[in-house]
Amino acid sequence: KEQTSGLHIHVERSKLDALVRLLKKFKVKKLGVEGGRLSYQFAQEIEKRAQVTLTPLKPQFIMNLRIRKTPEELVIISQAAAIASAACEELLGEGLIGKQETAVARRLEEFFIRHGADGVAFETIVASGTRSALPHGVASAKLIQKGELVILDYGCTLRDYHSDETVTVKTGTKPTNEQSRMVGAVQNAHDKALAAAKPGVKAVDLDKVARESLQTEGYGRYFTHSLGHGLGLEVHEPPSLSPRGKGELEEGMVFTIEPGVYIEGVGGARLESLVYMGADGPEVLSKMKKKLLRGIN
Repeated sequence: KEQTSGLHIHVERSKLDALVRLLKKFKVKKLGVEGGRLSYQFAQEIEKRAQVTLTPLKPQFIMNLRIRKTPEELVIISQAAAIASAACEELLGEGLIGKQETAVARRLEEFFIRHGADGVAFETIVASGTRSALPHGVASAKLIQKGELVILDYGCTLRDYHSDETVTVKTGTKPTNEQSRMVGAVQNAHDKALAAAKPGVKAVDLDKVARESLQTEGYGRYFTHSLGHGLGLEVHEPPSLSPRGKGELEEGMVFTIEPGVYIEGVGGARLESLVYMGADGPEVLSKMKKKLLRGIN
């Protein structure tokens, strides 16, 4: 009642009871379902109790209905992105050197709530030094040292919608030549992909822009994941910006652009922006500057 208006609230003992009641009320005989989201036991109970035939929908059918965001959805996602960026700015202002990665992750999540978020979108990644070579290196007990690259990948939730952003920062001293070269290559790939993002561009071709940029600078084989993914009610939604991505970019889509380089035993870098595809091109929703941040204490 607090979260809705203009609706009749009917309380049931369970989701199954509610669904069976509605199927019987509307005399449904055939029901399309998302096979990947429905347990076998639940499906059997629906068929038995409601006397209905379940038909699996094509993969991604429902997700594709959500692929273009409404203006109302865009407002919420933009707010979530702004909250996450503001929280990261505040975190970096406190410094990183000498702190455990896990402590940094928890502190960032505290700032999410302080800035108005409802919760955390996914397990916050804080990966420093050689651990930054792990594309999905969740925070560990490692202490962050001076002179390291640190990947911070974070997001928050607001009214059921998600944000997602990544920055790579340098602690203490200015970057080494190799650190500057690696982060610079990722920056170039990020900027080229962002500039190439337009309605009508194929998802696979946008991924190719970033991949070829890194290949030209000698880092192609170290880019080991896709360029990006859609985002909304879930952290990962269509479109998929990858070598296997399908379809074209369309006005109303919200997705990430996140090229990265990961060299085992050395370290890595990733830069990620959250992007809305407008009629005339991309609008970046995340607010952190993607240039290499120097001198973080």
